[in-house]
Amino acid sequence: MLRTAGAADAERAVSVLVRAFSEDPVWSWLFPEAERRAALAPYLFGYYVDQALASGTVTLAGDAGVAVWLTGPPTDGGEGEAEAFDVFGEAAPRLATLGALLDERHPDGPHRYLPFIGVTSAARGTGVGGALLSHGLRQCDAQGVGAYLEATSDRNRALYQRHGFVEQAPPIRLPDGPQITPMWRQYRVEHP
Repeated sequence: MLRTAGAADAERAVSVLVRAFSEDPVWSWLFPEAERRAALAPYLFGYYVDQALASGTVTLAGDAGVAVWLTGPPTDGGEGEAEAFDVFGEAAPRLATLGALLDERHPDGPHRYLPFIGVTSAARGTGVGGALLSHGLRQCDAQGVGAYLEATSDRNRALYQRHGFVEQAPPIRLPDGPQITPMWRQYRVEHP
């Protein structure tokens, strides 16, 4: 059911994320109009998928879900990132605000970062998200590193808590928007 994605899977991973996040509160805040959200989300998801394929992991659950793991915070894209930012037009200031707020709270030290784990609406509640999360956390445990993410809804925060994540207070409050909960999970050592 789960498999590690390669470069040939990038478009598929982005497509799953676009569908999975179509009604996410943070994405709706970034891009209030659904049509604009659908048009712009692939650029941002593609940026993260490309980074994870280069130095992280992208795990696919068919066309139902995807997890994007980085080996720390996302890297600065330099001039290419600035040019890509132009694509976002009037959403660019909100995107910059979001990025700055997330950067302020991102932990230091070795860890794996899960910027995106998404399950399509048709597959929600079937265990796909839990399977993707468990798979990535086993890798964190094997590597002896913690895991960091940001929860954007009560539903996904509850999923993360069931998998051992703890809220890192205070939550991030977006201007005139939803709340984001930074969460951390310390790696676990299995004893024989």
